[in-house]
Amino acid sequence: MIDQSRSNMKTIISSIQRMCDIGYCNHFFSVLGVARDRKRVANLVPISIQRLREISSLSNTEVCSKFLSELGFVPPEDYEPPAEDSENALELVATTIVKVLDLAVVSYSGAHLQDFHEKGLHAALYDDKPIKVTTNLFLRKRSLQCLDGYLGQKQVWTFEAIGSTDPDLAPLYLSTTMTTFADIWGPAWAVKEQAQASESSDHVHDSQKIIQYFDIGKGALISWLRTKDDPELLSDEVFAHWLPNKFEISPIASLPNLKHDQKFLIGAKVKFTVNNECPLIIRDCTKLLRNGGRLHELYTRRKRVYVDSTIVAASISLPSVQFGGQIQVKTREANHVKSARVAAWIHRPSQRNPSLISDWYGVEVSICTDNARRRPLVPSACL
Repeated sequence: MIDQSRSNMKTIISSIQRMCDIGYCNHFFSVLGVARDRKRVANLVPISIQRLREISSLSNTEVCSKFLSELGFVPPEDYEPPAEDSENALELVATTIVKVLDLAVVSYSGAHLQDFHEKGLHAALYDDKPIKVTTNLFLRKRSLQCLDGYLGQKQVWTFEAIGSTDPDLAPLYLSTTMTTFADIWGPAWAVKEQAQASESSDHVHDSQKIIQYFDIGKGALISWLRTKDDPELLSDEVFAHWLPNKFEISPIASLPNLKHDQKFLIGAKVKFTVNNECPLIIRDCTKLLRNGGRLHELYTRRKRVYVDSTIVAASISLPSVQFGGQIQVKTREANHVKSARVAAWIHRPSQRNPSLISDWYGVEVSICTDNARRRPLVPSACL
């Protein structure tokens, strides 16, 4: 049995090496697992390929047990046999390592998102039901908190200990470093804001600049205020939230001073709701803002007054001459960008460009709170 586990271990390392050769990963791969001590948190755990080579012989029970313990989600009873069965300790821990790594590599190859049963990547994954890995561990699909939107509402394959799952399967928080996150779901860029230069220096070193946020996809990862309903932070964690719109970031928002490869707990519960009982009428509010000089709309042509026609008449009746004239003035109403786009869409169907409605031309304003945020035209057009 131990020989079969060692053979399987070589196959697993060979598969990872092939992913490295084609550039899919670098010197590590990652696995998702629900922390044993924090049931609402999924850890994105990096596994060094060098570390796998060190334990590939599966000959040291203590070393193998330490590896499983460091993953943080494998129940100890699955690799620590009772005292009366210590002779089978190495076989038990080796079998557990191979089973976990086998599914971990398959999950990683699909970015922890792919429906394996549809792609035929693993014989055991016929559907989305939990997959039993060991006696007390299974692999199942779970949703993430705010990152659910970043991943296109797709669930992620996550290792969980039996009995550790919340009955309501609430979305999980994600604990990870930006390096591990970017490896599988990146890229991610740190957007820095230059700090004030000292009087004795005209330049600020890049290391002294403050990271305002991480640019990820169409949105951004920013620091967020933790509430009492959120999980407790570990000593090396920073609470963070992924915003689907980087234009919503406050100009003064910034991440705290970060150390190398800082760990983040991502998953703030932020929901915008519509007050259906609001008595305000949009038309009246728009007029109020415009009259108060607080509404500045984009124009293709501003409102103006122009001379439409001029009539000049002269009457001669000797010995006197009379002159007269008439000027007709008209007002040309303003033409807003919104009206111009709608008119072009209606009257020039051959030139319609559907991608325009996904651009961030709209502004959503809350009259009740005086808050505003930039929005694409798609949701605005659906109001």
